[in-house]
Amino acid sequence: MINQYPITDLYTADYEVRHTGKINGKTAEIFTLLGYRRQWSSTTSQGDIATYLVGGQQKINTPAVGTTYYINSTSVQDATGGSGVDRLRISYLDSTGAAQIVDANLNGTTAVSIGSGFTFINMMESWHSTTDDRESAGNITISSINGVATEATTMEMIRAGGNRSRSARYKVPTGKHAHLIDYHVSTAKLGAPATYEVNARALVFNDSADGIATSYHFLKGVMMVDGAQHTDEFHYKELPAGSIVKLCVIPSSAADGNVVTCSLDMIVMDD
Repeated sequence: MINQYPITDLYTADYEVRHTGKINGKTAEIFTLLGYRRQWSSTTSQGDIATYLVGGQQKINTPAVGTTYYINSTSVQDATGGSGVDRLRISYLDSTGAAQIVDANLNGTTAVSIGSGFTFINMMESWHSTTDDRESAGNITISSINGVATEATTMEMIRAGGNRSRSARYKVPTGKHAHLIDYHVSTAKLGAPATYEVNARALVFNDSADGIATSYHFLKGVMMVDGAQHTDEFHYKELPAGSIVKLCVIPSSAADGNVVTCSLDMIVMDD
């Protein structure tokens, strides 16, 4: 049994969510993480897979309630009338840990305040308000400073040419729990040859799904070489509210261009 639901029912969860939005009468949705990183600062410690981590640090940044955050782009074209995008949708957790969504207007390289009250950013996406099929012209960031974002001040990023952030981490909202389904990882060599220890980790102990740990523990792991791909199942490992799951890599070479991309699927449902 997992959270009072028979495991046989959970194996039909994907079908039920897509067709009814519920599992055993509980509201549920499928959430997919995407991850991308190509610059590393260490070959001996876990490096979180997040687009904005460009080599100076290994860990993702977490927002703080009371801090005002700003959005902007490195291109003036990401604005109304430009050739890029002009709107953002941000999925985040508020001060109570509840899931929220906010939409905001971009103004190119001019920073726009999106307020405070953020405790975690799960994802952001972009589009153009009047023109179809647009990608970002520049790197779009959520930053804690009113100016040019740095690695240390960035909470989330959409890379130029894309329309969704790819930071492979997720925090389970208050009143919900998550069941991890599967993940896919691929590597590419643009820099020095490398091997990659890719790990999925979460703030839970693996002998129980009843509470949150104080540090990240391994859920799955694989050793990979340049140009490899790997897919595996989580068999519906449960994460309680407040826990964070993320994918991390220890590369054997920290050269710029040793790329790791990944995706992770989960079902997020009411308790």
